[in-house]
Amino acid sequence: MSAQRRQLRPILGAILFLLLLTGTTSTESAASLLAVPDDVSTIQAAVDSGADSVLVRPGNYLETIVVARPGVLIFGAPDSPTMPTIAGLRIEIRPTGIYPALYAFHDVGIVGRTVYLNDRNNADLEFRSCRLQGGIVDSAGFGDTGNITLSACLVDDYMELVAKGTIRCDSCQITGHVVIGGSPSVAIFACTLEASGPHRSHAAIRSEGHVGCHLSQNIIRGYYAGIVVNGDDALISKNRIENCTDVGIDAAHGNIVVVDNVIQQCGQGLRTDSSGLVSVCRNTLVDLQGHGIVAGGETEVVENVVRGCEGDGIRVSNYVRVRQNTSCFNGGSGYFSASDPYQGGQEWVGNIGYGNERYGVSWADADVAVDTCNDWFGNSLGATEGRAPSNEDMAVDPDFCDSGNGDLHLDSSSPLLGRAGCSEIGALGVGCGVTGTLVQRFTASRVRDGVRVVWEVASGSTATEIWLERSEAAAGGGWIRPFVERSYEGSTVVALDRSAEGRAYWYRLMTLERSVAAVIGAPIHVGAQPRPGFRLEEVGPNPGGGPLRIAFALGRTAAVEINVFDVQGRNVSAPVRGNWSAGTHEVVWDGRARGGDIAPAGMYVVRYTYPGGQERRTIIRVR
Repeated sequence: MSAQRRQLRPILGAILFLLLLTGTTSTESAASLLAVPDDVSTIQAAVDSGADSVLVRPGNYLETIVVARPGVLIFGAPDSPTMPTIAGLRIEIRPTGIYPALYAFHDVGIVGRTVYLNDRNNADLEFRSCRLQGGIVDSAGFGDTGNITLSACLVDDYMELVAKGTIRCDSCQITGHVVIGGSPSVAIFACTLEASGPHRSHAAIRSEGHVGCHLSQNIIRGYYAGIVVNGDDALISKNRIENCTDVGIDAAHGNIVVVDNVIQQCGQGLRTDSSGLVSVCRNTLVDLQGHGIVAGGETEVVENVVRGCEGDGIRVSNYVRVRQNTSCFNGGSGYFSASDPYQGGQEWVGNIGYGNERYGVSWADADVAVDTCNDWFGNSLGATEGRAPSNEDMAVDPDFCDSGNGDLHLDSSSPLLGRAGCSEIGALGVGCGVTGTLVQRFTASRVRDGVRVVWEVASGSTATEIWLERSEAAAGGGWIRPFVERSYEGSTVVALDRSAEGRAYWYRLMTLERSVAAVIGAPIHVGAQPRPGFRLEEVGPNPGGGPLRIAFALGRTAAVEINVFDVQGRNVSAPVRGNWSAGTHEVVWDGRARGGDIAPAGMYVVRYTYPGGQERRTIIRVR
């Protein structure tokens, strides 16, 4: 063994594989590693040798690697100051056993295009801490690849990903664009996508086909469009989208939730049109060249802020619920509404339309079933067009905190607060004024006996009373004051809401100051209590070299299996098989392969198969 190899530190995903050289072999699960250029002179020679793992030293390798053997890991040392680079990569996915083989690439740079060719074979692809300068494409397009994972990668060109399982991209830096196809479940989160060159004429993320998307906490800048979803269900949340020439978000088909996004300086802000249910909540849209929100179908538009658009702030059609939005200083009307008489009436409650160049709201043949507690004030052509405001609507100055600088919170002296028959008006609640109560801490979590809510306010509070309110609405609304058991930990208040059941809730803090009731702090959400289901609870220790504990849950009595596979898809052990009762169980795999020998060090996959699905965990065995 070379001196270089002995000096490498044992780091997960790289050096652990060096231990394969000293591990006990098994006729069913032999594992091996070669280092380039220590053991062989080229990466291709190492791959063709049949080694499970190939360690590549830093350097520029003028090779386009062809990986045509199931189950291989190519990696650079993660503690090296420079990663190795290769000219290109072609993955030819071949048939394997019943379990999909893993093709993994860690800490390597690929200058040319990465291509994977899959002619109806099952396999998983994994890229971690890689630089894909030429992007990655599926050259077959059959959509048979199982799962594709990209984590902490730099991608300088476009990605066309087709799969049938899960496509996951997290913490990546992307200057190209992403196209998703096939029928996968897609999760793209905590990525930065900033367009360069020809990619400015594309959508940053586009899904096509039967794709279910969860796109969250991404930063997107400088594309033709930010997110375009044309598939099945989608959750688009907490993204920041800027400087997209056509539209920030365009979502169609399926059930769609668009929540807590910020879109600014784009063409249009947000377009939705779906035959499913659509929820557009708590988004902020600022300084757009067209309209802010354009929503069709069966839609709820709740607690959005739209400001400074050249067109209308919010345009809706068909059956919609428009509640507690703030739409101000737009070049058109604050709101524009049309309806299909076959869809039923619209609901308009607690909205603010202020300072728009046309009307507060323009109704074009709208069938309005509910119209109450809206404020249409200071619009150039008048409060409404198409029909008169209801008797419960008003036209009063909402008294924003600092509208000139974009702060559309209400002053605590706003005439919109405490109006008889009205709850919240506008999207943001109180943000300034006489209230001296500042929330330093406000959290909620489920416990055995209900929901535990904790809060702390700054010293010097002027509140006469502080209390907790709860809502079961999708984004808050219909607030009630539940009975809670209070205790105190110093200046911190702990409230136990025993009346809370398993459904999702919103909680907010209320204060009474100078006879004015106001909301302090943003409402917080407690998710629904998950129903007992089939899942892997714990697999460990990982990494580890001894027995492996596997804890798993069943939602009901059922036939289940737990199998252990090596990276080439070979079944090493089956510690669980047969009918098990509902609940949580634990078994121990002693680390032995089917033949009785100790399984060698290396990467393995634990697969839990249950009626209707499966779950997997990757583990590392060491010596």
